[in-house]
Amino acid sequence: MDAKIKEYIAMIKEKAISVGKAAGKKADDVAKQAKLNIKIFDTNTEIDAIYKDLGRLVYDVHAGEEVSNETIDSLLTSIDSKKELIIDLKAELADLKNSVVCPCCGKENVKDYAFCPACGTKLECEEECPCDVECPCEEECPEDKESCEAECPCEVECPEDKESCEEKCPCEEECCEEEKK
Repeated sequence: MDAKIKEYIAMIKEKAISVGKAAGKKADDVAKQAKLNIKIFDTNTEIDAIYKDLGRLVYDVHAGEEVSNETIDSLLTSIDSKKELIIDLKAELADLKNSVVCPCCGKENVKDYAFCPACGTKLECEEECPCDVECPCEEECPEDKESCEAECPCEVECPEDKESCEEKCPCEEECCEEEKK
């Protein structure tokens, strides 16, 4: 065979392997997401059963029967722990989906959002802000953005109006903090 054809076939083979690996990773992520959704559903079902038991106890108290506070406290503690588990599972699910859950309303948002579009709550970044990394152009927050040949690794534009830095700069860059003082 011609050398170019062999090279072309090798390139196609490499691409097919790469696509296969990516598809396998995606399928694995989808399976993990499904398992997490099932755990969340099951935990919510368990909470509903506890609510039902708690309702019976409240009615028993209303009917004059004696119910220990320890029993009620035990059920309430169980509900609290299961709700915390659901929060953890949803956070794990959001991480798999590369998103973040609003702590106020629970809506799933894109990780890059600074505020929740549903309720307006500021979304806190759980990861360390990458702005501690020096800009590859070795200039701190240049006034003339055109002079910076490479993009800053934090992907946050240096705001021209540094007065409004709090609104525009979620990373609280040092250069912006110095300008505000």
